[in-house]
Amino acid sequence: MLGKVLYSGFRWPHHDAQSGYHHVVADAKDFVDSGALWGGEARIGSRQRKLNIFLAELVTLARAWRYRAVFYVYPETCALFFSAPLLKLMGKRVIYTLHLGEKYWDRQGSLLFRLKRYNLRFVDHFVVLSSQQKQRLEAKFPRRVSFVPHGVHLGPMPVVPVPALPPRVVVAGDNFRDYAMLREIIECFATRFPQIRFDLVGMQYARLGEAAHAPSVTCHPRLDAVEYSRVIREASFMLLPLHFATANNALLEALAQGVPVLCNRIDGVTDYLPDGDYLFDDIEHLCELVAARLAMTPGQRALETAALREYVDAHFSWPVVRRHIVECCLQTAGIDVAASAAEAHGASPLSR
Repeated sequence: MLGKVLYSGFRWPHHDAQSGYHHVVADAKDFVDSGALWGGEARIGSRQRKLNIFLAELVTLARAWRYRAVFYVYPETCALFFSAPLLKLMGKRVIYTLHLGEKYWDRQGSLLFRLKRYNLRFVDHFVVLSSQQKQRLEAKFPRRVSFVPHGVHLGPMPVVPVPALPPRVVVAGDNFRDYAMLREIIECFATRFPQIRFDLVGMQYARLGEAAHAPSVTCHPRLDAVEYSRVIREASFMLLPLHFATANNALLEALAQGVPVLCNRIDGVTDYLPDGDYLFDDIEHLCELVAARLAMTPGQRALETAALREYVDAHFSWPVVRRHIVECCLQTAGIDVAASAAEAHGASPLSR
């Protein structure tokens, strides 16, 4: 009997145990993890890792005989130029989840990259992480694109701490961060909100120039999960100045702890932030939001914490996201979703 969905991908080394899109995998026994194969510990982009990705595709092809559909977790990195057409010849349905925008796919690149881009036409369905990304991709692949958001581990309900004095703001992560904007914010806050302290985590601090050495700034080394959670939990809010996003681990990790996130208004994050004053148009607008936030009472803050966690649980918890992915794959493979759910009822559903 054929299985339903085979997953193929890996875990990015910069993600901790709780982060990353590989958590979308419904069951580990149905996962071709290139990180567990020869060369899986090598640096991304190295010759050894390229051979590892080639090996992972061969293993995916070998295992795909027993499945109806193959879902690629990070096809920009873990799928080369030959697997999609071969899977189609085998009668399999191929689903890609795309994390990067059109600038990645529209560039010239090497011959192998252009072959990989050419073979997008053999993909049956695409999953994207923002509604804006869906709108743009559908122009090229009509009726072949679904928006399914990124997920996050919710964890136990945190104890809402007494607001830190002085108030602290956490800025986390490096990918697609707008360092120029962050420099301006740090300099602006030195005058407008001198009581605020910045906790910077996992960033390229040299890119901030002198702002990284400001009295209000603490540059943390890479933190383990416990310390990272503590820094987020003790913050008045997380600040994310970005110049691109389809989804953002740091944003979801903060919301999952009930910590609000203030972000500049760009495509992608609008699908992940709840209604309310969480998006800013410029630094002056940010200052208005911060002033209002600093005036909140502990009771208002506790209510916001509970509301944010309920919002995340309903929309972005991994069980919710996995269910959407499985339904998308089953529909692409022509399998009745309701019948499949009834068949699986009572089984241990989604392992991590």
